[in-house]
Amino acid sequence: MSAIFDPGAIEKKIDSLLSRTGRAGQRTSLLTLIAVCHRNDATAFTALIDTLFGRRPLRIIRIENGYEGDTQVDVSARCLPSHGGEEICFQEIVIYNGMDKQGLMPSLWSPLVIRDLPVILFWRESLSSLFTLVRDSELTIDKCILDTTDCPDIGINPIDCYARLSQVFLEPGHGEEHIPLADLTWKRLAFERYHTAALFDPPAALPALQATALLTFRGFPQAEALLLLFWISARLGLSFLSREGAVYHFRNQKGSTVSASIEVRKTDDRSLTFSTRDGIVHSVAFLSQDQVRFITPQRRWEERRKRPSLDHFLIEEIDTISHDPLYDDTMRALSVAGKKMHADT
Repeated sequence: MSAIFDPGAIEKKIDSLLSRTGRAGQRTSLLTLIAVCHRNDATAFTALIDTLFGRRPLRIIRIENGYEGDTQVDVSARCLPSHGGEEICFQEIVIYNGMDKQGLMPSLWSPLVIRDLPVILFWRESLSSLFTLVRDSELTIDKCILDTTDCPDIGINPIDCYARLSQVFLEPGHGEEHIPLADLTWKRLAFERYHTAALFDPPAALPALQATALLTFRGFPQAEALLLLFWISARLGLSFLSREGAVYHFRNQKGSTVSASIEVRKTDDRSLTFSTRDGIVHSVAFLSQDQVRFITPQRRWEERRKRPSLDHFLIEEIDTISHDPLYDDTMRALSVAGKKMHADT
């Protein structure tokens, strides 16, 4: 083991840093947050984690991949007084993962995990590396948080990525436990899901929803469009049939075909349209400045509703180990689609 991974020396350094705040020898961490990113993403990733400073006490083991030379470690600690007068501290162990790849070896840094407290993995790297870590590590992970929009391999084949996530986290093997999985992309889409549901809130609009023959997504990144599409399919009980390019085909509970078209383009405005075979159209458009426009056969109207910030979602997920059943249903629907697509090739 490299001397830089001497857990005893690192613990002494943390105690020394905390002694300057009068907190040495006291447990100042609510949980251990293992945060993994690439060095090219480190600035934005660190800024997001820093929004937790002064709000939750954490021990953070941050692993940054992509460095040349040998792996190096930096240790820091900082505190802020809380509203109650006590200090809330960050203990930070930053591992700059080098060419020797020691930084992604849990056996080296797992002794730094605080025992008997929750361990949360916050991942913003390639999903293949995540699957390897979860599969090979003996470390108990209580929850995994990621943001699939920012995963570098999600754009190659997003359905495969989502299907694999479902298989690893939601469909564990015999004797393995289900690790709660939270996706910040899904959390951000709560805004779109809320307003899409509002489009069909009047009971009179429900028949048109059930009779939908075509769904059209415009302007959404593909990862977001797929999460929305398979959320809708899970809620309506649609069965996935096939994919032809950017068009996905389903069968509804009456045996009719429902198609969904995803038109990816760079624009601030995004929309989702439900069309029936009779030409009845319901649509919701997400405009700039959190403006939302609704169009139904009966009327048009606009609303404005503030979106929660990303750090709001992050702290919400850190505060709970539970999982979202709607997200799980959506991921399982994506997994079924992924398996069927492979079976048909």
